[in-house]
Amino acid sequence: MYRLYYTEGYSQEEIAEMKGVSQNTVSKKLRRIKKQLTEMCRKAV
Repeated sequence: MYRLYYTEGYSQEEIAEMKGVSQNTVSKKLRRIKKQLTEMCRKAV
């Protein structure tokens, strides 16, 4: 989902349709992924 949204430029609605999930699910997963990446970057510094 991260790649589809941030790299490929698909909207959350488009990703939801592709994956067969709700837009809310996509939004929550993207927030979790972003949080995990932020934490990983902080630990690496």
